[in-house]
Amino acid sequence: MTQKMLYLAKAPGPHPVSFCACSPDEALIAAPGQMDCPWCGCGWLFSCTLCRKAFTFAVAVETPFSLRELARGDVQRFGAQPSIPIIDGWVRSMGVLLDGLVCGERYVYLDGVVHRANPSAGVRFTGQYGAHSLTVLPQCAPGATGESLSEVLDRDYWQAAQRSTSASPKNP
Repeated sequence: MTQKMLYLAKAPGPHPVSFCACSPDEALIAAPGQMDCPWCGCGWLFSCTLCRKAFTFAVAVETPFSLRELARGDVQRFGAQPSIPIIDGWVRSMGVLLDGLVCGERYVYLDGVVHRANPSAGVRFTGQYGAHSLTVLPQCAPGATGESLSEVLDRDYWQAAQRSTSASPKNP
């Protein structure tokens, strides 16, 4: 019998941004594909392993698949050959990303880190692109829309976060 593990799937319900039409039961998150333009959404949205389209909220769910099985499927659906070094790298990075999940909790992604989707909690951390100090995660702000998120998490925001990286401590 395979031991179940926690993983992230598209959360049911409304999302400020959701281009993914897959059902929450099928839409597991892909490994983040954050590039050097996080303002495009790659720095603050999840993507679906099936359709590769973005969405805002994920929920921690039990899955019967191992990280290696999920890696193989994600890499193949992305169009790459699932070599041992690629799978090993995927497993390592996703293991860090998924560490500390709580089953049933909702999450958002911001700059290489998964955060609980708490509308009253802020964050302070240094991510892949820059340093962040927010009183509320923009995705969780009351009334957040795709437009408001694009305005808050715009190029200016990310460039300011990048400039402040050297002044901020690195959080694991």
